[in-house]
Amino acid sequence: MYSLEPFKIDLKGLKGESAHMEYELTDGFFEAVQAPDLHKGHLCVSLTIHHNAGVYELDFHTEGTVVVSCDLCLEDMDQPIETDNRVVAKLGETYSEDDDLITVPENEGILDIAWLVYEFIELAVPIRHVHAPGSCNPAMTELLKRYSADEEQLSRRAESEQNETVDPRWEALKQLKDKS
Repeated sequence: MYSLEPFKIDLKGLKGESAHMEYELTDGFFEAVQAPDLHKGHLCVSLTIHHNAGVYELDFHTEGTVVVSCDLCLEDMDQPIETDNRVVAKLGETYSEDDDLITVPENEGILDIAWLVYEFIELAVPIRHVHAPGSCNPAMTELLKRYSADEEQLSRRAESEQNETVDPRWEALKQLKDKS
């Protein structure tokens, strides 16, 4: 079972002005955070924390691949991910998130970054993801071509039928428009 404990950072317990942490994310990570959209992948996360005057700057660098469905053939494919993100945290009275500033209760001092890491990964996945040309499932590609062609023919047929049965009032207006 994948443990999310290493993702809980004790901000008050950090020694020195900076700290560095490395995380390796596998399928177990996505299961442990109960990820709604991504379920498989292998990524490395490098986290650097700088502490200065009560403010903690967390710089994340994430690199690896996640498994997503191809938009064309619906087969699984590896989607490369590389992203850099920054979050600023401070200690305060109650937990709150405002844009890129997270306030952590001072009596606890623990910042759980597991969900932040997941969100950074999900935001790095492109909206459209397709296999490299020629790598899609050939059977699905053939079906897509066949049904796309049928749809084009239907739209052309509907357009020609629409042009044939024009209301005489619109035809009269069209003639007036053509004269001017």
